[in-house]
Amino acid sequence: MKNFDVVIIGGGPSGSSLGYMLLTSGVSVCIIEKKSFPRFKLCGGLLTEKTVEIIEDIYNEPFRNFNQKTSDVAVYMDSSKIIDTDTKSTFYLVERMDFDKYLIDKYKKSGGTLMEKSYIHKIDMNTRFIETNNNEKINFKILVGADGANSRTRKFINSKYRPNGFCIESTFQNTRLKNKINLFFNLNNSGYTWIFPKGNSCTVGIGEPLAKNQNIVEQFDEFISDNVPYSLSSKKGAFIPYGKYVKTPAKNNILLLGDAAGLVDPITGEGIYFALKSAQLAKDSIMCTKHNNYMDTDIIYNQKIKIIHKKIEDGNFLNKIVFNRKLSKRAIFKLLRGKSDLFSYICKNIISNYNTSYRYFAIKYLLGKNKNDTHIK
Repeated sequence: MKNFDVVIIGGGPSGSSLGYMLLTSGVSVCIIEKKSFPRFKLCGGLLTEKTVEIIEDIYNEPFRNFNQKTSDVAVYMDSSKIIDTDTKSTFYLVERMDFDKYLIDKYKKSGGTLMEKSYIHKIDMNTRFIETNNNEKINFKILVGADGANSRTRKFINSKYRPNGFCIESTFQNTRLKNKINLFFNLNNSGYTWIFPKGNSCTVGIGEPLAKNQNIVEQFDEFISDNVPYSLSSKKGAFIPYGKYVKTPAKNNILLLGDAAGLVDPITGEGIYFALKSAQLAKDSIMCTKHNNYMDTDIIYNQKIKIIHKKIEDGNFLNKIVFNRKLSKRAIFKLLRGKSDLFSYICKNIISNYNTSYRYFAIKYLLGKNKNDTHIK
């Protein structure tokens, strides 16, 4: 029988980063991962400045594990280009297979226990006992679900929650688009389509909330036919949260992180920042209760996670008044057309850094009250 203070299900960015932070703080950790590294993960792989900042804060070193970085962004509405500018915000492009291995290796090099090709076969929450499919028997004090949008751990907290969005992704070989991020919006659909440069290849994908009478595969194929005259790799799809989070993501000292807790920005679809931020909040909650045998860790975590929930709610607010209404969407993109300063303000102060909220950014931009923003004159 093995004994650990914390058992983490899932070795993605949130799980590996939490494991690393706990290990270096004197907490015993085991990560259980159903696959082996390096493994494929469907993800656009775009990291914002705030995400890189949190990585550097966790690992206390400069982040260099990216394919390339760029500040050039083009935005299209119904195939018509409305913005093409240097945003002055740096976006980092990574391959998730390499990025996730980079983070899990940090955890392993710190002495962390990793069980690959493993999953929970049997669990007793009363005795805090786990048996894996490999017949490993483990006792734990805290269980963490970092096992993605289709989390199995989540059923111990909320068995009714289901992710409400879907994304599809593929790649193609190309060097012509190597320095520019391309975003495509459509008046008739929520979400957006993207083409992200990755060195000598590009990732192309689509993500949006699920709705009735909607065929996202057909939308994706139509976009490819109109915009990507290259041979693509096979399409892959995955469910994602889209502004729908688990309202109480911790119970009975089980904590959910990242996608498992539904923590995704409902405007951009960015999930890695919230994954890492929730890992930091979980670490703080666990360390607050270590002296008391981790009593009430879940209560503390549920309070701390509200800072993320507030950002998601602000994004949902903007979605409802702009992106879910055809006339409002037409108006906002008409307003953006050719307005490089406004778009750069949005990139710097919301998308890249959360300096202001989705709810109030327009007022702050117009009034010019954000003293820290170099884009306001």
